Amino acid sequence: MLKVDLHTHTSDDPVDRIPYTTTELIDRAARLGYDALAVTLHERQLDLGCFESYAAERGIVLIPGIERTIGGKHVLLLNFDGGTEDVRSFDDLARLKRRRAGLVVAPHPFFPSTFCLWSDLDSRAW
Repeated sequence: MLKVDLHTHTSDDPVDRIPYTTTELIDRAARLGYDALAVTLHERQLDLGCFESYAAERGIVLIPGIERTIGGKHVLLLNFDGGTEDVRSFDDLARLKRRRAGLVVAPHPFFPSTFCLWSDLDSRAW
């Protein structure tokens, strides 16, 4: 079994005020025995290039990701090979999914917030 967190933020996030850096997150995840992490900043994909070897030395695989706000809802786009920052609508997301392989995740889907898919979850599932 793998221990993975697919929804993390760091001080690089342009929206949330996170007190720890990406390297601090990697260090903590390594101490806690994680195998993989996706750093999913809001509206911007973190350039993992400078962190991949750092994480690998600690036994952690970094998964590229971004938390986009689409139609007012938060959606995680994981392991896509580009194109994620251009997604502005659910139609754009459907086109991205047809063109590129990746994983789409509804973060905190049942949390009662306007940013969560909540009642739209079934209608937005592919």
